[in-house]
Amino acid sequence: MGMPVVHDEIDRLRATARIHNSIGPSLELEEIARLSIRELVDLLDCDACAILLIEGNELRVVCEKGFSRSIGTGTLPLDLPPIQEIVHSRKSLAIGDVADSNAAGCIPHGCSIVSWLCSPIVVDEQVIGIIHVDSSRKNAFSQDDLSFVEFLAGEISVAVESSLIHAQMRDLATKDELTGCFNRRKFNLDLEGELACAASGGRHLSLLMVDIDWFKRHNDAHGHQQGDVLLHRFGQLLKTSVRPQDKVYRYGGEEFAVLLSDSPGSSALATARRLCRAVRETEFERAETSQPGGRLTASIGVATYPEDASSSTQLLAAADSALYKAKELGRNRVRTYGTGS
Repeated sequence: MGMPVVHDEIDRLRATARIHNSIGPSLELEEIARLSIRELVDLLDCDACAILLIEGNELRVVCEKGFSRSIGTGTLPLDLPPIQEIVHSRKSLAIGDVADSNAAGCIPHGCSIVSWLCSPIVVDEQVIGIIHVDSSRKNAFSQDDLSFVEFLAGEISVAVESSLIHAQMRDLATKDELTGCFNRRKFNLDLEGELACAASGGRHLSLLMVDIDWFKRHNDAHGHQQGDVLLHRFGQLLKTSVRPQDKVYRYGGEEFAVLLSDSPGSSALATARRLCRAVRETEFERAETSQPGGRLTASIGVATYPEDASSSTQLLAAADSALYKAKELGRNRVRTYGTGS
Protein backbone atom coordinates (compact mmCIF):
# COMPACT_ATOMS: atom_id res chain seq x y z
CA MET A 1 0.00 0.00 0.00
CA GLY A 2 1.29 3.48 -0.79
CA MET A 3 1.94 5.98 1.97
CA PRO A 4 -0.11 9.23 1.84
CA VAL A 5 1.81 11.72 -0.21
CA VAL A 6 0.64 14.82 1.65
CA HIS A 7 2.75 13.66 4.56
CA ASP A 8 1.60 16.01 7.31
CA GLU A 9 -0.50 19.05 7.98
CA ILE A 10 2.38 21.45 7.31
CA ASP A 11 2.81 20.10 3.77
CA ARG A 12 -0.91 20.45 3.19
CA LEU A 13 -0.95 24.04 4.46
CA ARG A 14 2.05 24.96 2.33
CA ALA A 15 0.44 23.42 -0.73
CA THR A 16 -2.80 25.27 -0.02
CA ALA A 17 -0.95 28.59 0.27
CA ARG A 18 0.90 27.97 -3.01
CA ILE A 19 -2.35 27.17 -4.81
CA HIS A 20 -4.07 30.30 -3.52
CA ASN A 21 -1.12 32.47 -4.48
CA SER A 22 -0.48 30.97 -7.93
CA ILE A 23 -3.88 29.92 -9.25
CA GLY A 24 -5.96 32.69 -7.73
CA PRO A 25 -4.67 35.61 -9.83
CA SER A 26 -4.44 33.58 -13.06
CA LEU A 27 -7.19 34.17 -15.61
CA GLU A 28 -6.00 32.04 -18.53
CA LEU A 29 -7.46 28.54 -18.42
CA GLU A 30 -4.33 26.82 -19.75
CA GLU A 31 -2.23 28.54 -17.11
CA ILE A 32 -4.66 27.48 -14.38
CA ALA A 33 -4.42 23.89 -15.58
CA ARG A 34 -0.62 23.95 -15.83
CA LEU A 35 -0.19 25.24 -12.29
CA SER A 36 -2.68 22.70 -10.96
CA ILE A 37 -0.92 19.77 -12.63
CA ARG A 38 2.36 20.91 -11.13
CA GLU A 39 0.84 20.77 -7.63
CA LEU A 40 -0.64 17.32 -8.26
CA VAL A 41 2.69 15.95 -9.47
CA ASP A 42 4.50 17.42 -6.46
CA LEU A 43 2.05 16.21 -3.83
CA LEU A 44 0.60 12.92 -5.04
CA ASP A 45 2.42 9.66 -5.71
CA CYS A 46 0.66 9.14 -9.04
CA ASP A 47 1.66 7.73 -12.41
CA ALA A 48 -0.51 10.15 -14.38
CA CYS A 49 -2.79 13.10 -13.85
CA ALA A 50 -4.81 15.35 -16.11
CA ILE A 51 -7.28 18.20 -16.15
CA LEU A 52 -10.03 17.68 -18.71
CA LEU A 53 -12.83 20.02 -19.77
CA ILE A 54 -16.18 19.05 -21.25
CA GLU A 55 -16.60 20.18 -24.85
CA GLY A 56 -19.74 18.87 -26.52
CA ASN A 57 -19.77 15.09 -26.14
CA GLU A 58 -16.09 14.81 -25.27
CA LEU A 59 -13.63 15.52 -22.51
CA ARG A 60 -10.66 17.50 -23.84
CA VAL A 61 -7.29 17.27 -22.12
CA VAL A 62 -6.19 20.79 -21.19
CA CYS A 63 -3.02 19.80 -19.35
CA GLU A 64 -1.56 16.45 -18.31
CA LYS A 65 1.43 14.58 -16.97
CA GLY A 66 1.78 10.96 -18.07
CA PHE A 67 -1.87 10.77 -19.11
CA SER A 68 -1.33 10.81 -22.87
CA ARG A 69 1.27 8.07 -22.52
CA SER A 70 -1.24 5.72 -20.88
CA ILE A 71 -4.54 6.79 -22.47
CA GLY A 72 -3.05 7.80 -25.82
CA THR A 73 -5.56 10.48 -26.85
CA GLY A 74 -6.32 14.15 -26.38
CA THR A 75 -10.03 13.50 -25.84
CA LEU A 76 -12.28 11.00 -24.11
CA PRO A 77 -15.94 10.25 -24.89
CA LEU A 78 -18.31 11.71 -22.33
CA ASP A 79 -20.56 8.63 -22.27
CA LEU A 80 -18.12 6.40 -20.35
CA PRO A 81 -19.99 5.01 -17.29
CA PRO A 82 -17.66 6.42 -14.59
CA ILE A 83 -17.60 9.83 -16.30
CA GLN A 84 -21.39 9.86 -16.50
CA GLU A 85 -21.56 8.98 -12.80
CA ILE A 86 -19.38 11.97 -11.92
CA VAL A 87 -21.25 14.36 -14.21
CA HIS A 88 -24.69 13.41 -12.90
CA SER A 89 -23.81 13.12 -9.21
CA ARG A 90 -21.30 16.00 -9.13
CA LYS A 91 -19.32 13.85 -6.69
CA SER A 92 -15.81 12.44 -6.77
CA LEU A 93 -15.04 8.88 -7.73
CA ALA A 94 -12.30 6.94 -5.93
CA ILE A 95 -11.44 3.45 -7.19
CA GLY A 96 -8.85 1.27 -5.46
CA ASP A 97 -8.96 -1.51 -8.06
CA VAL A 98 -10.23 -0.57 -11.52
CA ALA A 99 -10.55 -4.22 -12.59
CA ASP A 100 -13.25 -4.69 -9.93
CA SER A 101 -15.33 -1.64 -10.91
CA ASN A 102 -17.58 -0.25 -13.63
CA ALA A 103 -14.51 1.54 -15.02
CA ALA A 104 -12.86 -1.73 -16.09
CA GLY A 105 -14.19 -1.54 -19.64
CA CYS A 106 -13.02 2.04 -20.06
CA ILE A 107 -9.30 1.35 -19.77
CA PRO A 108 -7.47 0.94 -23.09
CA HIS A 109 -5.81 -2.42 -23.75
CA GLY A 110 -2.31 -2.52 -22.31
CA CYS A 111 -2.92 0.42 -19.98
CA SER A 112 -1.64 -0.08 -16.43
CA ILE A 113 -4.21 2.01 -14.54
CA VAL A 114 -5.24 0.22 -11.33
CA SER A 115 -6.16 2.99 -8.88
CA TRP A 116 -8.15 6.01 -9.98
CA LEU A 117 -9.26 9.32 -8.48
CA CYS A 118 -11.59 11.67 -10.35
CA SER A 119 -13.06 14.86 -8.96
CA PRO A 120 -15.53 17.16 -10.77
CA ILE A 121 -14.82 20.81 -11.55
CA VAL A 122 -18.17 22.52 -10.98
CA VAL A 123 -19.27 25.99 -12.08
CA ASP A 124 -22.86 27.18 -11.47
CA GLU A 125 -23.84 23.66 -10.32
CA GLN A 126 -22.73 22.15 -13.62
CA VAL A 127 -19.76 19.85 -14.11
CA ILE A 128 -17.53 21.57 -16.66
CA GLY A 129 -14.47 19.38 -16.22
CA ILE A 130 -12.71 16.66 -14.25
CA ILE A 131 -9.40 16.21 -12.43
CA HIS A 132 -8.07 12.72 -13.11
CA VAL A 133 -5.31 11.00 -11.11
CA ASP A 134 -4.24 7.37 -11.53
CA SER A 135 -1.67 4.85 -10.37
CA SER A 136 -0.53 1.37 -11.40
CA ARG A 137 -0.81 0.21 -7.76
CA LYS A 138 -3.92 -1.02 -5.96
CA ASN A 139 -5.40 1.28 -3.32
CA ALA A 140 -2.67 3.81 -4.05
CA PHE A 141 -4.55 6.85 -2.79
CA SER A 142 -5.62 7.75 0.73
CA GLN A 143 -8.58 9.75 1.95
CA ASP A 144 -6.18 12.65 2.43
CA ASP A 145 -5.21 12.39 -1.23
CA LEU A 146 -8.86 12.45 -2.28
CA SER A 147 -9.52 15.44 -0.02
CA PHE A 148 -6.63 17.30 -1.59
CA VAL A 149 -7.82 16.57 -5.16
CA GLU A 150 -11.31 17.76 -4.20
CA PHE A 151 -9.83 20.91 -2.68
CA LEU A 152 -7.85 21.54 -5.86
CA ALA A 153 -11.00 20.99 -7.96
CA GLY A 154 -12.74 23.62 -5.87
CA GLU A 155 -9.91 26.07 -6.39
CA ILE A 156 -9.95 25.45 -10.13
CA SER A 157 -13.73 25.91 -10.18
CA VAL A 158 -13.37 29.37 -8.64
CA ALA A 159 -10.50 30.26 -11.00
CA VAL A 160 -12.40 29.01 -14.07
CA GLU A 161 -15.48 30.99 -13.05
CA SER A 162 -13.30 34.11 -12.74
CA SER A 163 -11.77 33.30 -16.12
CA LEU A 164 -15.22 32.99 -17.70
CA ILE A 165 -16.35 36.28 -16.17
CA HIS A 166 -13.18 37.93 -17.45
CA ALA A 167 -13.83 36.53 -20.94
CA GLN A 168 -17.42 37.76 -20.84
CA MET A 169 -16.30 41.25 -19.84
CA ARG A 170 -13.69 41.23 -22.60
CA ASP A 171 -16.35 40.19 -25.11
CA LEU A 172 -18.63 43.00 -23.97
CA ALA A 173 -15.84 45.45 -24.76
CA THR A 174 -14.91 43.99 -28.16
CA LYS A 175 -17.97 42.18 -29.54
CA ASP A 176 -21.14 43.45 -31.15
CA GLU A 177 -23.94 42.07 -28.99
CA LEU A 178 -26.42 41.58 -31.84
CA THR A 179 -24.24 39.78 -34.40
CA GLY A 180 -21.44 38.26 -32.30
CA CYS A 181 -18.90 39.86 -34.64
CA PHE A 182 -16.18 42.18 -33.38
CA ASN A 183 -17.28 45.79 -32.95
CA ARG A 184 -16.15 49.08 -34.50
CA ARG A 185 -13.80 49.89 -31.63
CA LYS A 186 -12.03 46.54 -32.02
CA PHE A 187 -11.84 47.11 -35.79
CA ASN A 188 -10.06 50.42 -35.37
CA LEU A 189 -7.49 48.86 -33.04
CA ASP A 190 -6.97 45.75 -35.17
CA LEU A 191 -6.65 47.67 -38.42
CA GLU A 192 -3.76 49.68 -37.00
CA GLY A 193 -2.11 46.61 -35.46
CA GLU A 194 -2.54 44.35 -38.49
CA LEU A 195 -1.22 46.98 -40.88
CA ALA A 196 1.84 47.58 -38.67
CA CYS A 197 2.53 43.82 -38.66
CA ALA A 198 2.09 43.63 -42.43
CA ALA A 199 4.46 46.56 -42.95
CA SER A 200 7.18 45.16 -40.67
CA GLY A 201 6.92 41.69 -42.17
CA GLY A 202 6.62 42.73 -45.81
CA ARG A 203 3.20 41.07 -46.09
CA HIS A 204 -0.14 41.99 -47.63
CA LEU A 205 -3.25 43.01 -45.70
CA SER A 206 -6.62 43.12 -47.41
CA LEU A 207 -9.82 44.76 -46.23
CA LEU A 208 -13.33 43.92 -47.39
CA MET A 209 -16.17 46.34 -46.74
CA VAL A 210 -19.47 44.44 -47.00
CA ASP A 211 -22.89 46.05 -47.17
CA ILE A 212 -26.29 44.31 -47.19
CA ASP A 213 -28.23 45.48 -50.26
CA TRP A 214 -31.64 47.07 -49.76
CA PHE A 215 -31.61 46.43 -46.01
CA LYS A 216 -34.01 49.34 -45.35
CA ARG A 217 -36.63 47.59 -47.51
CA HIS A 218 -36.39 44.53 -45.30
CA ASN A 219 -36.78 46.63 -42.13
CA ASP A 220 -39.69 48.62 -43.55
CA ALA A 221 -41.49 45.46 -44.67
CA HIS A 222 -40.91 43.27 -41.60
CA GLY A 223 -39.91 45.54 -38.71
CA HIS A 224 -36.69 46.11 -36.80
CA GLN A 225 -36.93 42.86 -34.85
CA GLN A 226 -36.80 40.83 -38.05
CA GLY A 227 -34.04 43.15 -39.25
CA ASP A 228 -32.02 42.20 -36.17
CA VAL A 229 -32.57 38.51 -36.92
CA LEU A 230 -31.25 39.05 -40.44
CA LEU A 231 -28.20 40.98 -39.19
CA HIS A 232 -27.34 38.23 -36.73
CA ARG A 233 -27.57 35.51 -39.34
CA PHE A 234 -25.65 37.58 -41.88
CA GLY A 235 -22.82 38.13 -39.39
CA GLN A 236 -22.67 34.41 -38.58
CA LEU A 237 -22.54 33.58 -42.29
CA LEU A 238 -19.55 35.88 -42.78
CA LYS A 239 -17.73 34.43 -39.76
CA THR A 240 -18.13 30.85 -40.94
CA SER A 241 -17.15 31.68 -44.52
CA VAL A 242 -13.65 33.05 -43.93
CA ARG A 243 -10.40 31.54 -42.65
CA PRO A 244 -9.86 31.11 -38.88
CA GLN A 245 -7.20 33.83 -38.89
CA ASP A 246 -9.49 36.37 -40.61
CA LYS A 247 -11.65 38.71 -38.52
CA VAL A 248 -15.20 39.91 -39.12
CA TYR A 249 -16.53 43.17 -37.66
CA ARG A 250 -19.86 44.92 -37.60
CA TYR A 251 -18.75 48.32 -38.83
CA GLY A 252 -22.12 49.99 -38.36
CA GLY A 253 -25.78 49.42 -39.28
CA GLU A 254 -25.88 46.86 -42.08
CA GLU A 255 -22.19 47.33 -42.98
CA PHE A 256 -19.50 44.82 -42.05
CA ALA A 257 -15.72 44.75 -42.40
CA VAL A 258 -13.45 41.75 -42.90
CA LEU A 259 -9.70 41.88 -42.31
CA LEU A 260 -7.78 39.28 -44.33
CA SER A 261 -4.30 38.92 -42.88
CA ASP A 262 -1.42 38.00 -45.19
CA SER A 263 -3.78 38.06 -48.16
CA PRO A 264 -2.78 39.63 -51.51
CA GLY A 265 -5.34 41.32 -53.73
CA SER A 266 -6.03 38.25 -55.87
CA SER A 267 -6.84 36.11 -52.83
CA ALA A 268 -8.96 38.87 -51.32
CA LEU A 269 -10.92 39.21 -54.55
CA ALA A 270 -11.57 35.45 -54.62
CA THR A 271 -12.74 35.57 -50.99
CA ALA A 272 -15.05 38.52 -51.68
CA ARG A 273 -16.60 36.80 -54.67
CA ARG A 274 -17.15 33.66 -52.62
CA LEU A 275 -18.84 35.69 -49.84
CA CYS A 276 -21.03 37.50 -52.34
CA ARG A 277 -22.13 34.17 -53.81
CA ALA A 278 -22.70 32.61 -50.37
CA VAL A 279 -25.04 35.46 -49.38
CA ARG A 280 -26.95 35.20 -52.65
CA GLU A 281 -27.36 31.42 -52.30
CA THR A 282 -28.42 31.45 -48.63
CA GLU A 283 -32.11 31.40 -47.71
CA PHE A 284 -32.80 34.36 -45.40
CA GLU A 285 -36.19 34.37 -43.73
CA ARG A 286 -38.72 36.72 -45.40
CA ALA A 287 -36.23 37.98 -47.97
CA GLU A 288 -38.47 36.62 -50.73
CA THR A 289 -41.15 39.22 -49.97
CA SER A 290 -38.98 42.31 -49.52
CA GLN A 291 -35.79 41.97 -51.57
CA PRO A 292 -35.39 42.45 -55.33
CA GLY A 293 -35.48 39.04 -56.97
CA GLY A 294 -36.61 37.51 -53.66
CA ARG A 295 -33.00 36.97 -52.53
CA LEU A 296 -30.79 38.79 -50.08
CA THR A 297 -27.61 40.12 -51.72
CA ALA A 298 -24.51 42.03 -50.66
CA SER A 299 -22.08 44.48 -52.23
CA ILE A 300 -18.38 44.24 -51.36
CA GLY A 301 -15.45 46.61 -51.79
CA VAL A 302 -11.89 45.28 -51.69
CA ALA A 303 -8.62 47.10 -51.02
CA THR A 304 -5.13 45.76 -50.31
CA TYR A 305 -2.02 47.06 -48.58
CA PRO A 306 0.47 48.06 -49.93
CA GLU A 307 -0.85 48.27 -53.51
CA ASP A 308 -3.90 50.43 -52.77
CA ALA A 309 -2.83 52.27 -49.63
CA SER A 310 0.13 53.05 -47.39
CA SER A 311 -1.78 53.70 -44.15
CA SER A 312 -4.82 52.39 -42.27
CA THR A 313 -6.80 55.53 -43.12
CA GLN A 314 -6.03 55.15 -46.81
CA LEU A 315 -6.86 51.42 -46.78
CA LEU A 316 -10.27 52.07 -45.22
CA ALA A 317 -10.97 54.90 -47.67
CA ALA A 318 -9.97 52.69 -50.61
CA ALA A 319 -12.21 49.82 -49.54
CA ASP A 320 -15.08 52.26 -48.92
CA SER A 321 -14.58 53.76 -52.37
CA ALA A 322 -14.68 50.29 -53.96
CA LEU A 323 -17.87 49.46 -52.04
CA TYR A 324 -19.51 52.69 -53.18
CA LYS A 325 -18.64 51.81 -56.77
CA ALA A 326 -20.12 48.30 -56.37
CA LYS A 327 -23.41 49.79 -55.15
CA GLU A 328 -23.37 52.49 -57.82
CA LEU A 329 -23.04 49.82 -60.53
CA GLY A 330 -26.15 47.97 -59.34
CA ARG A 331 -25.27 46.11 -56.13
CA ASN A 332 -24.88 42.34 -55.68
CA ARG A 333 -21.28 42.51 -56.87
CA VAL A 334 -17.62 42.90 -55.87
CA ARG A 335 -15.33 45.78 -56.83
CA THR A 336 -11.63 46.19 -56.13
CA TYR A 337 -10.07 49.60 -55.66
CA GLY A 338 -8.50 51.11 -58.76
CA THR A 339 -8.58 48.00 -60.96
CA GLY A 340 -12.14 47.97 -62.29
CA SER A 341 -12.62 44.30 -61.32
